[in-house]
Parts: sequence; C-alpha cells; structure tokens
Amino acid sequence: MSSYQKPPVKGGFFLYFSPNFNNSIIDSHVPSYYHKVSVCLQATGKAKVHNVNILFFLTPKSEVAYIFEDDTLRQTIEKMEHRKFSCIPLLSVDGRYTGTISEGDLLWGLKRLNTMNVKEMEDISIMAIPRRATYKPVHADADMEDLLDRAINQNYVPVVDDQGFFIGIITRKEIIKYCYNELKKAYADKTTSDSEKHHTK
Repeated sequence: MSSYQKPPVKGGFFLYFSPNFNNSIIDSHVPSYYHKVSVCLQATGKAKVHNVNILFFLTPKSEVAYIFEDDTLRQTIEKMEHRKFSCIPLLSVDGRYTGTISEGDLLWGLKRLNTMNVKEMEDISIMAIPRRATYKPVHADADMEDLLDRAINQNYVPVVDDQGFFIGIITRKEIIKYCYNELKKAYADKTTSDSEKHHTK
C-alpha cells in the first residue's frame, strides 16, 4: 500500500497523492473539481501531467482585465461591473503583480468609507480599500503541482515572470477542461484496446 501524509488544508477539502501518482486517495467530501483533477492524474499518469508546460493554459495579459494601484475606486467598480468579474488582478504602476481586489473587498470598503456617491469614488484611490485576501501567483516556469496547489483555492492563478511582472492568468476552468479532455482520450484508448482484445479472442 502506498504511504501518504495528510497535508494541512482549509475548508475540509482534501486531495492526496501517492508517491507514484497512480493511486490517488480521494476524500469523500472532495468537491467535483478535485475529483476531476485527481481522476485526470490517475488516467494520464505522472509523467504526462508533470511534462505539461503551465503556459499552455495561460490567458495572456493582453486579454485580461486588471487595475493599477493608481486607479480610483470608481474605475475599479466600473471595470469589474463591465467584465462581470468577482475579483480582478491589481498591478503596480510598472506592471508587477501586487494583489487581488474582490467584490467583498469593495463592499467592505464602501461600508468603511460610508459612501455610495459615484462622484466621490472618483477621488478615492483603490489603495484605500483594504484587501482581505490575495490570490497567490506562480512563476512562468512553475510545474503542474504548483499550479494545482494554487488552483485548489483560487478561481484563477496569476502568472508572473522572474522579476514579478504580471504576464497573465490561468483559470481553474482551463485546468478542468484539460483534465476532462485527457480523461476522455484515456477512456477512448482503453475502450479501443478492450475492443481489440475482445475481437482477437
């Protein structure tokens, strides 16, 4: 039997991997996302998953909405409303990733500032809004394990270069799509193999 250690996690969600990745142990309370990822790892095998370049999943900066630290509260709200985002990357003026602003941050910030006046929001820096949590980034040369570790708790994973400059995001949806497609291919291959064995008997 493969040995494993139960890692400290938040929210009661567990995803365990045996040393060879082929006998993943799934907690019964794991939501469908974790199940899909783990099934994908079992179906595709350790080597295939580890050899995937995470930039394969990247949505580049040119296609991503983000805000700068010198943007106003109004600019941020309008951009998030227009894109229908629940959170958005925050960049320094020179383009380095510095954090995330969420709908919750904005709501608590508005309560704290005691204003719903759109005109007043034009004079309020987004940096006046406290951030309760920040999506942790990965570097462009990170491996799949690092990416999955982030994606477990984040809807998207910011990607930065070796100097911390923001180059894009990887969404949880793209990871699930990849795993689903790999699972379909693995199932199709197995079905074909089983059929060939049946006909040779």
